[in-house]
Amino acid sequence: MDKNLIKLQFKSGSGTVEMGKGLTYRLLEKPTGIEGSEYTVETENNNQYDGDTVLDRRIEKRPISVTFEYPDARNAPDKRDFLIGFFNPKRTGSLEVDYCGRRRYIEYEVVSVKDNQTNLNEPLKMLVELICPEPTFKEIYEDETVIETWINGWQWKFSLPFKFRERGPQRLMVHNSGHLATPVQIIFPGPALNPQVINHTIGKFMKINRSLGPYDVLYVNTDFGKKSVEIVRENGQRENAFDYIDIQNKFFELEVGDNDIEFKCDDADLVPQEVRIRYRNRYLGV
Repeated sequence: MDKNLIKLQFKSGSGTVEMGKGLTYRLLEKPTGIEGSEYTVETENNNQYDGDTVLDRRIEKRPISVTFEYPDARNAPDKRDFLIGFFNPKRTGSLEVDYCGRRRYIEYEVVSVKDNQTNLNEPLKMLVELICPEPTFKEIYEDETVIETWINGWQWKFSLPFKFRERGPQRLMVHNSGHLATPVQIIFPGPALNPQVINHTIGKFMKINRSLGPYDVLYVNTDFGKKSVEIVRENGQRENAFDYIDIQNKFFELEVGDNDIEFKCDDADLVPQEVRIRYRNRYLGV
């Protein structure tokens, strides 16, 4: 990987620092840790057969190291002070990596900031070491798939003859082009009785045993550590709907590739205009 083909953008608080060829801060060598993390494979010895049995696989936290310089020695003391404050260990930051036009980001924690400058007459040289507890890189922009219930209807202004709207398919393929399964956010507007979303590809579903009025909206988030089920009522009141999750409910993710997604309600006559599924593709590296 050529360091001249890499651009980094750090965000911390309200500040931004960019590094790369032709920018204020220049990379001295290619950053380590952006192409992959450490993997752990847990195995168990087979007593009667050769080899081991795989029990578990996991991606470990991701360390990232960046060595860079600020070439103007005259302003080096001010820039040094700014960078020490910018890479604040009390704040979670975000790092966007652009490699040959392929852009992905990851959240980080600061481990250390070291000044490698040997004297005040040379460019400021620094080493920043980061750790990413969530080791996957994510797509910059969120993907959204809309499953439309009613299609091909007339709209104002219309001309005669016009046709009434038709009921569309409640089942659609959603494609995950990342390296790993990714959580989803589901936006399910009313009216609906006991709304349900099914991922037929993996045989899991999410069902909320609750009635939605015509102006209510159900929000479901399946992200690890951030799982939530919430109904926003017509008057703006937010209702925690975790207690109404079906006993067989499984918070599912989108598997890599095509996912056969369907939504339905217990009352077929109560069908929303559309259901939205939002997600970000996740990657092992850049």
